[in-house]
Amino acid sequence: MQVLLEAATCKKIMIDHHLNPEDFTTLSVCDTSASSTAQLIVDLIEISGHLGLLDEKIGTPLYLGILTDTGTFRFNSVKPHTHEVLAKILAAGVKHDLIHEKLSDTNTESRLRLQGYAMSEKLEILYEQNVAIISLSKEELAKYNYRKGDTDNLANLALSIKGMRAAIVFSERDGIMKISFRSKGTQNPVNVLAKEHFDGGGHANASGGMSELTVEETLEKLRRVIPEYFPKLSIASQTPY
Repeated sequence: MQVLLEAATCKKIMIDHHLNPEDFTTLSVCDTSASSTAQLIVDLIEISGHLGLLDEKIGTPLYLGILTDTGTFRFNSVKPHTHEVLAKILAAGVKHDLIHEKLSDTNTESRLRLQGYAMSEKLEILYEQNVAIISLSKEELAKYNYRKGDTDNLANLALSIKGMRAAIVFSERDGIMKISFRSKGTQNPVNVLAKEHFDGGGHANASGGMSELTVEETLEKLRRVIPEYFPKLSIASQTPY
């Protein structure tokens, strides 16, 4: 989409909550303190005087956007205003229980087997940094009939290991390595690592990136640069697994 957007001569409007947005639009509504772009959209609907138009059809994807961008409300970007916005969405008739069900209870057998394989065979932990890495080649994805979204939860799953400061998952797709970075706490940002070494960026605790190296080369690069961003823990602070 980037090439098309840059070439387009029409007016461009951007609504975003990410850090350091590029200045290429006619009008920008950016607030990095917002939990999500979806939250900003609800605010704009209300400020424009059109909150009465908010209904179940419009509110459902907005609730989903807030839900997923906040890690199901776990990130510190969630503020009282976030729940005030959610209240307005629910008041519009959105069925939040069905959204959670469709989002979380739609696993396929192949997805679960892929995730099981990734955790049992491909999980690598850098114990001195308490950082987990999972790598998956295109052959491994094909073996488990990979479909878009099948690896989405792997980084959070690896991050859930007690004591982990960060988790990085990358998989070989479309000729490149697509990388997900996740971390815990304000003291463990991953967006700088993603930006400086993997042509990416995003939030401090949730970022993305890419690599044109091979699987093994990308893995080696991660092993080499991670200690720069996650200094070795003292023995007293390391967590036994």
